[in-house]
Amino acid sequence: MFPAPRHRSSDSDLPRQVTIHQSLRLHPNIVTLYRTLETSSFLLLLLEYVPGEDLFYFLEQARDHYDLDSNPNPSDSISTSRTPPTPSLLSNLHPSQLLSRTRLRLIASMFAQMCDAVAACHAQNVFHRDIKPENFIERKVVVKLTDFGLSTTDLESSDMDCGSAPYMSYECRNNVAPTYSPRAADVWSLGIVLLNM
Repeated sequence: MFPAPRHRSSDSDLPRQVTIHQSLRLHPNIVTLYRTLETSSFLLLLLEYVPGEDLFYFLEQARDHYDLDSNPNPSDSISTSRTPPTPSLLSNLHPSQLLSRTRLRLIASMFAQMCDAVAACHAQNVFHRDIKPENFIERKVVVKLTDFGLSTTDLESSDMDCGSAPYMSYECRNNVAPTYSPRAADVWSLGIVLLNM
């Protein structure tokens, strides 16, 4: 169960986004929202339990593994798990580590599932608007999309606060137009996630 505090700045939008998440048909790559419970202070979300780690953690572990292999002195390596300032989680790896057949097959399988999840949302006119590794949970090479807190059903949006800066679409990040397409923003963000894999 995930408690969502009612004092958030987007408090009035929270029930709409919960309704959007609940409206999604069951999909093997989308975390199911089973039920909501409301108190005077919280809106509680009863979500499908997915044992595993978010994709960001998975990518960090892969990077740390390779960093340790290439660094003979483990005391020089400091491992922290935080959102990177730029989308370049694995850019410092040697190409042979990035492009091994096993890694490419794993990336292809995981990314196909991510695309299926986003495509299923888009087919129902639901746009996530916060696609990033932290919002995909990976468990034994099964990936599930979660966190619909910024989702919308609007085909055009003027709300530029649509996700985490490293994965945010060009229009939102630079505020270059009065509106943008949430569908295109989701696809942009998926591309940035793929670059990180």
